Amino acid sequence: MPLRVLIIFIVSLLLAACQSYPMLGSVGAAPVGVEPHINDEDGDSVPDVYDQCPGTKVGAPVNKFGCEIEDISSMPSFHWPPPQPSAYYRLSGITGATFGEVSNMLQDKLLDAGYSQFSFYSVPTGIAMVTEFERIRKNGVPYPVPHRWSDPDKRLKLEEWSLQAYLNALLTSNPGYYRSMVFLITHEAHAFKLGDPPKDENAVRSFKLDGAVNLPVLIQDALFTKNHKVTVLVYEMKKVEGHEAMLTKLGLTVKDHFKASKIDIGGNHD
Repeated sequence: MPLRVLIIFIVSLLLAACQSYPMLGSVGAAPVGVEPHINDEDGDSVPDVYDQCPGTKVGAPVNKFGCEIEDISSMPSFHWPPPQPSAYYRLSGITGATFGEVSNMLQDKLLDAGYSQFSFYSVPTGIAMVTEFERIRKNGVPYPVPHRWSDPDKRLKLEEWSLQAYLNALLTSNPGYYRSMVFLITHEAHAFKLGDPPKDENAVRSFKLDGAVNLPVLIQDALFTKNHKVTVLVYEMKKVEGHEAMLTKLGLTVKDHFKASKIDIGGNHD
């Protein structure tokens, strides 16, 4: 074989090899989700060939490079395990590449239904997004604005908001029913169980919420994988004239609440 032909043949093989395997030091972003034949030793959905931080603990939120996002622990913590709600359900069919994409989708759908303020918290392996309390009828239909938000002059700023502050405001509010929804984004590797339902106002007061008014950018970049789920918790409160506000159950499902509030979120919530 002529030397020139041999050299061309060898160069062609080297070029083909370079296209098939990433060069050291040039690791890029990983595709979201891992096919069965691709190695992912730590199970974070970032293939080993792209993973710049191998060995992350199971369920830890990671970015596209497979590195744990530690900023989540700097966010205000949601009460865990969450107290037994009035209704709950795990949604299916939720899509998105990151926590930011999923939370933005949820916010957009809620904005379309008239909600305007949200607060964010850290939970084990994920985040919680909470809607402000609203006044509802017994069938779950919200009151028209401005009565939907109780007394507008007493509407709480989210940076100062907690169930304790809310219940204090309710003491002088109109009797009736009130509601807040919690959207949990968590990893299924760490299953959680609901805590005991609050038995009195003091127990509800311990369910303190002091959330962030937005989701930090680094946390928005956390990968939302096939192992992540969105669970909805609905808390219904009843205020009776001359009595403290208490958690109640109206017999409504999450689907009932969504329908009554005209919340059109994809996925099943029967």
